[in-house]
Amino acid sequence: MTLSIEEWAMGDAYRLHTLWKEATSGAPTCYAVDAETFCAGILPDEEDDETCATSQSQRLIVATQASEPVGFAHLGAGSVEVNGEALDSGIIRFLAFAPGSSIAGQALLDHAEHIFRDEGQPRIDAFPIYHGYPFHNHKVGILSDCLVPLCSLLVENGYHPHASHLTLERSLESTPLPEPRPDVDIVVEKTIGPGSRPDIRVWARIEGEAKGNCRTMSGLRYARHDSLDSCGYTRWLGVSESYRQRGIGRVLLKRALHEMRLEGYTTTRLNVREKNLPALALYASEGYTTEDHSSAYFKDLGA
Repeated sequence: MTLSIEEWAMGDAYRLHTLWKEATSGAPTCYAVDAETFCAGILPDEEDDETCATSQSQRLIVATQASEPVGFAHLGAGSVEVNGEALDSGIIRFLAFAPGSSIAGQALLDHAEHIFRDEGQPRIDAFPIYHGYPFHNHKVGILSDCLVPLCSLLVENGYHPHASHLTLERSLESTPLPEPRPDVDIVVEKTIGPGSRPDIRVWARIEGEAKGNCRTMSGLRYARHDSLDSCGYTRWLGVSESYRQRGIGRVLLKRALHEMRLEGYTTTRLNVREKNLPALALYASEGYTTEDHSSAYFKDLGA
């Protein structure tokens, strides 16, 4: 059966939501959504402080057989992070193909590279960090190792993994209130979330100034999925550089875990860079376990 590659308007993406579901069912942090949510969610939101995706050069190419979509690639362009350096790049925000349709995946990848070469792009970053969809890896965006056919396709075509992250998860069955610290004031802010549970931010203040915070949000901010109703996703944990190595980060995390449990969350999840060994040690000591491993994929086009 003849395979065709077509360019679709972004507004036609609603026809791809079933294909998205089929192609990503093996990844623990990809969530099936309805057609309307999928179509809206893949569009860049210039006001969103959790994404680097912009409206620049957004293109949707689709592989079809007998007029039915069997794969798609969502392309863009902009700045990406590669080994700590900001680089202008052609971007594959997402590439998906139906199970057993690896030929469609190869055709889409070839076509995407042809487009980027014509545009004079010197490189491609596939699944770059913070260019993802809300319902894919909590908007972090990089590609789960569980999607083996897609990871293999990229590697076979000369793409190299980078920006590797771990998705960590922890039960909230035991989250005691941490011991108070005389040198640190802890302030808890709760704001209305998308469901029945609030978003939570815990601040560490020293002599009246904020020196760190832990920001956790309802998982429903990323996808309307039953499993996320009681899952708190920690977007940020950070302490000012001159105040690190004092245990402040641990206090913030413990208090955030405690507050999540009080609000009825039963699990919590976060993403952390694989090379961030101090953070990994902290999370492991607080009971987190690895749920998934994911990476972005880089290719130098030699332009």
